[in-house]
Amino acid sequence: MANNKQLIEGIVECLGGAENITSCWHCATRLRFELKDWGLVKNDALDKVKGVLGKSVAGSQLQLIIGPGVAEVYEELCETYHIAKQAAIDENLDSKGALTFRKVLNNIVTAIADSFIPIIPAIVASSFISLIPTVFGPTMLNIMSPESDIYRLFTFIGNVGFYFLPVFMGMTAAKKFGCSQVLGVFIGAMMLHPTYVEIVNSGVPFSVYGIPMTAVSYASSTIPALISVWVMSYIEKFFHKNLPSALRMVFVPLFTILLMIPLVFLVIGPLGTWIGNALANIFVAIGSLGRIPAILTGTFIGGIFIFAIMFGMHIPLFMIALGLMAQNGGVDFLILPGMMTCVFGLLGMEIGALFKAKDPENRALTLSYIITHAIGGITEPALFGIGIRYKKPIIMSCIGSAIGSFFLGLFNAGTYTVVASSNLLAVTAFAGGPTSNFVFGLIGLGIAVVSAAILTYLFGFKDVDF
Repeated sequence: MANNKQLIEGIVECLGGAENITSCWHCATRLRFELKDWGLVKNDALDKVKGVLGKSVAGSQLQLIIGPGVAEVYEELCETYHIAKQAAIDENLDSKGALTFRKVLNNIVTAIADSFIPIIPAIVASSFISLIPTVFGPTMLNIMSPESDIYRLFTFIGNVGFYFLPVFMGMTAAKKFGCSQVLGVFIGAMMLHPTYVEIVNSGVPFSVYGIPMTAVSYASSTIPALISVWVMSYIEKFFHKNLPSALRMVFVPLFTILLMIPLVFLVIGPLGTWIGNALANIFVAIGSLGRIPAILTGTFIGGIFIFAIMFGMHIPLFMIALGLMAQNGGVDFLILPGMMTCVFGLLGMEIGALFKAKDPENRALTLSYIITHAIGGITEPALFGIGIRYKKPIIMSCIGSAIGSFFLGLFNAGTYTVVASSNLLAVTAFAGGPTSNFVFGLIGLGIAVVSAAILTYLFGFKDVDF
């Protein structure tokens, strides 16, 4: 392939030539090199090679993240430069050895990024298609009628990339963890089956194998499917190893899915809800202790809320916020302000990345993320395409959100309106109370944007050429 050829030539040149490569092999997403002379490696140039999504050093290995097409790149690399081919290895071998908090966190973030990056084209396509009814529909230009076929067409097509995220994640996560992609898709599809959705919407109690189930909606979620497929990879490998070869074709998938059903619906899926409920109760308890604890709690919520969304913990927090609004005469000073700064902290991250981007392709992608976020309220492309992919930008976004939340808490700015969108109209959440509340709300959100943008520009891409 022409693109592969350019990628391979760029890599080899940056590694000091084929003669500097002692050996090379690959795993699910990475090329791994043993080198003769590390002094010949052109690190800065390597970061600029199109197709290299990242790099890391593990012991004596240089690892280049290529993504799902790594096997094809590896084959062509070996054939072109007459490098001895080696069998693919299990990427999870990297996690063996002494576990530290940093290593565990890095493995989690890497797994999320490697599983989500292949989905980004579908997300970007859905984002721009969903902009059409948003811009031309009744909320903005009012050219399209909500009852028209074209409006309804773009609405449901624009939602495909988001609603079916568990299915997409099931496929890409299965490839990441080295298990059956078909069964990965099966896991994601089972979370979105119309009958299950009906059970969740009805609120009628339901049991799995006689055990009461906590009903959770998985539409547009990613982490439950990711964790489920990770667990499934061990179960499938266990049965594949221990069942006779004549029985594997039928009973490996059957036994795997039969075991995964209760694990998905009784444990893994509801896990985020349970943790979210616990966090919500803790936050409310701390926030009720006085002014300073309330400010610090709001600051913390603003700083971590994006991770609460990713792990499905935001729904309990949102429900608690609605309860607080009912108790406080229609205003929440604790939880929803942090949710709003999270939205604008991400926008700041995108803006910082846009100014930092040197590569025209990255600049165009980042601009598309800003447009879909600011107008359509769609944050997933930026969250995974920039934040999780490059790791440091998401931290800068969280810090910016926390700074904005601290300001809101300091001036006791609350949300009087529940805004369902994450676009620029989210500023209206602070409308409905005193004019000063709206002004302080605008300033707090502005602080989140500016601080996240500056931090992302200065520190978000310190080790990579974006």
